[in-house]
Amino acid sequence: MALMAGQKGLVKALLVLNRKSLVEFLLGEPISRPSVVNHSSNIPMKNSRSSQGFTLVEIMIVVVIIGLLAAMAIPAFQKVRASSQDKAVTNNLRQLSAAADQYYLERGVSSVASTDLVGSGSSNYIKAVPPVANETYTDTLVQGSAVTASGVAGARTITYSN
Repeated sequence: MALMAGQKGLVKALLVLNRKSLVEFLLGEPISRPSVVNHSSNIPMKNSRSSQGFTLVEIMIVVVIIGLLAAMAIPAFQKVRASSQDKAVTNNLRQLSAAADQYYLERGVSSVASTDLVGSGSSNYIKAVPPVANETYTDTLVQGSAVTASGVAGARTITYSN
């Protein structure tokens, strides 16, 4: 996942800033912790709160930031996945089309069943056409017409013509 310039700056800021300055950075104002004063002797007492650990607000801010980053990353990932599936299916269609063209030239016919092109025998032109996204390919290929894969990821149809 590639981060945009603003996102890179935010990530750097999150990594560099400590807890207190992170909250100050996000709220836009400095946080001052008042010291507790013993009114009987007017001597400042130590703050009884331990300075170790994170506050609930700080944890919630981190959770929100992670949620925003995930909300941006998931659609981008799905788009890249669909694009790569389409390219792999198009490559399979290209191989089927090239094998069919070779078959037409050698045998002098104008149509061929895809089962005659795919297989492990010595007379087959392609060893295998592995399905990428549960697609189905055209059963019969006709010279001069496009080759089609339907049901790519259950929704798309891809056509290849040379």
